[in-house]
Amino acid sequence: MMISNVVVAIAMEAEASPLINHLNLQPDTSFFPTETPFHAFRGKHNNCNLTVITNGKDSVHGTGVDNVGTVPAAVATFLTLQKMKDNKESADLLVNAGTCGGFKRKGAEVGDVFLTTAVANHDRRIAIPDFTPYGIGRIESTSVENLASHLDAKLGICTTGNSLEYVFVELCLCMCYDISSFHI
Repeated sequence: MMISNVVVAIAMEAEASPLINHLNLQPDTSFFPTETPFHAFRGKHNNCNLTVITNGKDSVHGTGVDNVGTVPAAVATFLTLQKMKDNKESADLLVNAGTCGGFKRKGAEVGDVFLTTAVANHDRRIAIPDFTPYGIGRIESTSVENLASHLDAKLGICTTGNSLEYVFVELCLCMCYDISSFHI
């Protein structure tokens, strides 16, 4: 399958700006509904159509900080994939990029690039019988072993969540489920 439409979702503008500037992507102010805080930047690289999306800034609480966490990321990504599908330009590849923490015990060092073998939630604890697997929400990723070897990237399970405060129970969860890195 030829990859011709790539979406890169990056929560924070400071993380996205170097890629947007390097590839000379242009803002597409009509991409998202005006009621949303999200931003899209589009362009071409070689024969590939690129769309980089960010979650925008908080205007509800007046802080102006980047919208981070699972809710803005999920909504922005859903709207992006839906719009592209409706416009007959479905995404062939979706990359969720950004900064995350890693565990030294799993071989992580500052600057390492990880490709996921699975994803899960590290802070969605639901203390109701039978809800634990749903709360953790582990999903296996598409096989990326070949890509990792070409990029000299590491492989591991990455968790996501809505809290920057790392609590003991999350450390236990990460150890129990063999987590390599965590991302918010």
